Amino acid sequence: MKFAFFDTEYGDSNGTALLQLAIVTSDGYEYNGFYSVDVPINSHTMKVHHITPEMVADKPHFSKSIIEEGQKVHEGYVGKSISEYIRFLITEYTFVAHNIDADVGVISANGVDIPDALCTYRTARKYLLTPEGKEYESYALQYLRYELGLYRLESEEDRTAHDALSDVRFLINLFNYIDKTCDCDYEEMLACSKEPPVMRKFTFGKYRGEMIEDVVRNDPGYVQWFLNTIHDRPELTHNIKKALGKI
Repeated sequence: MKFAFFDTEYGDSNGTALLQLAIVTSDGYEYNGFYSVDVPINSHTMKVHHITPEMVADKPHFSKSIIEEGQKVHEGYVGKSISEYIRFLITEYTFVAHNIDADVGVISANGVDIPDALCTYRTARKYLLTPEGKEYESYALQYLRYELGLYRLESEEDRTAHDALSDVRFLINLFNYIDKTCDCDYEEMLACSKEPPVMRKFTFGKYRGEMIEDVVRNDPGYVQWFLNTIHDRPELTHNIKKALGKI
């Protein structure tokens, strides 16, 4: 199986104004592009990725962007459009991102649908545990990068957090770590990528921080109240129903 690791940066709170896209394939092809957007770049997103309006003022919109000279793109692609290039890669690779909801979402919002992407966030939530068999404090890419010591594998030029290309380098290291240390194959990674993230602890109310299985066993009345009343926590609801055997 061949993989296309990718990451995006966007400029609005809705996650639709695509500013940067980086793709690195498992066989060495690489693309990194910047784009202008039709809306003002949100200051809250700007403080994360540091892409300013001036940096993309002379760039085309993603939908009109072409592959510039010097990009190490797949030799089998004969066109120029980046949108069509992604569609070409979809036929050759499985796309991989850390939190596919955001990254697949922003690409989809700009006219290109990526089916069956593999999510390292959801894979890590399900299969990656501490040596003591417990959940990590966080499954954010930057947290795991340091907690697992993956930063030691990086070159100095790649150490720019929240730059899409640098984040792809971090993503590849995390993917390789999961592949080597976790008891799951690629098909299992893809399968859990299609489900809500695994949660083992309550993140709501009086049982916040306690194991879902314990709450289901010890206070079924509260669990039923939660399912009947709380409708804005779909991930927690999914995991409660799974603990109840309803999924």
